[in-house]
Amino acid sequence: MLLTPVVLAVNSFDNKLVYRDISKFDKHFPSVYYFTQENVVKGYPDGHFGVDELVNRAEALKMILLASKIDLEYTSSATEEARYQDVDNEAWYAPFVWKSTKLGIIQGYQDSTFRPGNPVNMAEALKMTFYANGLDNLPVPKKAFIKDVSLDQWFSQETYYAVKNDILWPYTDYTIKPDRYLTRGELLDILYHFVLQDYKNDIAYSGKATYYSDSFQGDHTSSGEEFDQNLLTCAHKFLDFGTMLTVVNIETGATVEVRVNDRGPFTDNLDLDLSKSAFEALGNLSTGVLKVYYFISQ
Repeated sequence: MLLTPVVLAVNSFDNKLVYRDISKFDKHFPSVYYFTQENVVKGYPDGHFGVDELVNRAEALKMILLASKIDLEYTSSATEEARYQDVDNEAWYAPFVWKSTKLGIIQGYQDSTFRPGNPVNMAEALKMTFYANGLDNLPVPKKAFIKDVSLDQWFSQETYYAVKNDILWPYTDYTIKPDRYLTRGELLDILYHFVLQDYKNDIAYSGKATYYSDSFQGDHTSSGEEFDQNLLTCAHKFLDFGTMLTVVNIETGATVEVRVNDRGPFTDNLDLDLSKSAFEALGNLSTGVLKVYYFISQ
């Protein structure tokens, strides 16, 4: 079950509502803010969220079930409670384990353990997220295009669906590193794009923008257009050519509307390549890189 969407307009973000270790400049801010408002996450008692800390299996299961609006009312049987040797029936995460087992979201390990304190990798997180939302019978992809996920791997259906639907974005070398352990912020980003996948126009993304050097003037872009520094255009890694984006300088509030006509930037820590005229509408060229929010223009 998908969540009711909210329009994440930039002006609606209130930094006071989040945590002392995450600000509006953090790339995970939109997802952390959203799920805080939805009471999916609360952070720690001392006021920090731990956005860059690895998320363990117990924490991940709770986030996934709450984000997916799973009804947790369920009375587990003695047989079910004895299934996992390492799950304390009084532990805070026990209800999530029993419900997930009942629904077939998890099965545990062959040695009758759940391993609640173990970190969660990308493949596991995708599998649990999709199963929690009833997507446990996705078609096998017809063509492999993710370099480190073959079609016969146990998580291939979920991975290819996630990439095709912009839930998960590959690295610039078109890998996703399925064995890589996720942080709390990274898991929330996946859940954020999953639950709002039908409302992409309402999602605000945070990231960094730079601009084209003059050496590209007159070159052909990936869309076939001739690049012109004087036009308000940009490169994005996957958004359709012709998509109009509103880009906002987080620090000053300056905005510009640009049209996607190229692919890039081909660096994992950058999100947009702007034409010079577009970048200058947001800030001084001497800054080189700006922290921005951007969203599809209505």
